Amino acid sequence: MKRHKFIVPVIAAYGLVLVLPGTAWCQSLKDQLLGNWELVSISEDYGNGKINKAPFGTSLKGSYDFDGNGRVMFTAIGDDLPPNPARKPQESARLVVAWFGTYAVDDAAKTYTYTAERSTIPAFDGKPRTVAVTIAGDEMTIKPAPVTGPEGTFTPILLLKRAH
Repeated sequence: MKRHKFIVPVIAAYGLVLVLPGTAWCQSLKDQLLGNWELVSISEDYGNGKINKAPFGTSLKGSYDFDGNGRVMFTAIGDDLPPNPARKPQESARLVVAWFGTYAVDDAAKTYTYTAERSTIPAFDGKPRTVAVTIAGDEMTIKPAPVTGPEGTFTPILLLKRAH
């Protein structure tokens, strides 16, 4: 009888491991990244307590897409820019950052490095940038390398959720 009480939980635990091979604890970081992630928020951390919580305004939308062949795309589209009658039709009328390129994962460091082939930020073109990653369930937080903008140097912090 005592033996039965021990065997049933062991078998149940073994069965759970077989049923849940896609859980994060048994996947590489690359496997966890794969697919489409919807952008929830972007903030800019300038250090010393200064954080811009809505640099793209209140209408931010975007996505991060990782494929299994080492290709990646990112798009963030925010609020409308002020009207400009001289703006050409192909020029953005909204705050936009977008790029596409390749990525490689460092499982031990919990980072990936992407190299943008082409970006809306020309300084990103062809330059590898390393990104720290934290994934908890269907949420991912990423912190790319610091960026220098008009207000100084900051670390972007992106919160994403897995698209279903």
